[in-house]
Amino acid sequence: MIYDTLFGINASGKVRPQMVDRYSASPDGKTWTFTLRRKLAFHDGEPVTSADVVASLRRWGQRDALGQKMFAALALIETTDSETVRMSFKEPFGMVLEALSKPASSPPFIMPKRVAETPADKQIEDTTGSGPYIFKKDDPAVQLRLRQGVLCFRGLFDFPSSRVSKPTARSSARLADAILAGLPPTAGQSKGLPQRPPPHWTEAAALRRRPQ
Repeated sequence: MIYDTLFGINASGKVRPQMVDRYSASPDGKTWTFTLRRKLAFHDGEPVTSADVVASLRRWGQRDALGQKMFAALALIETTDSETVRMSFKEPFGMVLEALSKPASSPPFIMPKRVAETPADKQIEDTTGSGPYIFKKDDPAVQLRLRQGVLCFRGLFDFPSSRVSKPTARSSARLADAILAGLPPTAGQSKGLPQRPPPHWTEAAALRRRPQ
């Protein structure tokens, strides 16, 4: 919910670009290049850059089993400019897109570089992300604020911002599970959310659990 990933999985189980605008792989499958969408921003207003992506993936690669396998096969991950990340593998790794779109257990969430540099064995305390929800730590009701997803999701969450109470946040979590499973939301899951839902529920794979 708070964070986003480079790729997501749609209702048909296909990997689709999410934060990525375009990507390519070399003929030998050993070099992958990813270019971010323009004007992606974190909740604090700072732009999402390739440096944030590299730092986030490096942290994820220390914590997740599939991430560890991918990084074991990597020779180098680097930025070529502020919007482009290049991965160079020792040998072709056949699950690059599957790893970068992993929705469960420990997804490869993208967070600010300063946050991603938190030691991999420590809990993240800064919840700055670029997803559709913002966690308000200073709110005694532990509320989430739904933000417009114009920058990150190109109108996927095209409705006004609203306050979401703690009970509704729980409903939102159930709703997120349904969306990730490719199921249409029920009336109960949608209760308390804005009246005009996202236009493409099956593409709303940006709703994720908070990383550890």
